[in-house]
Amino acid sequence: MPQVHIIRMPFCTSCGQQLADTDRFCTSCGAPMEPADKPAPSPADTKEIRWTNSVLGMTSDFFVNLEGAGQEASKKTSTVNTGIAVAGGLLGSLSAAGGGMIVKSRENDFIRWNETRSVALNRKKKTVTVTRKSLIFPIRLYCTEENYEQVAAFIRQHVNPVLIKE
Repeated sequence: MPQVHIIRMPFCTSCGQQLADTDRFCTSCGAPMEPADKPAPSPADTKEIRWTNSVLGMTSDFFVNLEGAGQEASKKTSTVNTGIAVAGGLLGSLSAAGGGMIVKSRENDFIRWNETRSVALNRKKKTVTVTRKSLIFPIRLYCTEENYEQVAAFIRQHVNPVLIKE
């Protein structure tokens, strides 16, 4: 039987940023790296997973924790959203101003697990969609290729299985 080697990509245990094997400190938040011989925490021990990802050039921080799931826009993304709303207003374009204000209002969002109707895990697209009981404003978490399985395992461990759709 052939041997199977599991290669773990190092991630910052503080912010979730992917790191190189040689990094001693996180290149994103500066947190010290865990020693290589220390076992990775199991999903049961993990209280929160955070990561950063860019979608269509817009960067956001995504996270899941024991209370729920959420996203936070980066400062650059927030500045762009503000610019769209202001430019639309100055140019007299109500649709651009309104669109910018809607996007601005959705920069930071959080849904508690006890307010959740469903959690859809999409392995192919590496996304997690969390829908509120009210069906208004679901959140889509854009995972990285490297952290999707970790995020999905965390959700399977901490969310009511009846809510999870795979």
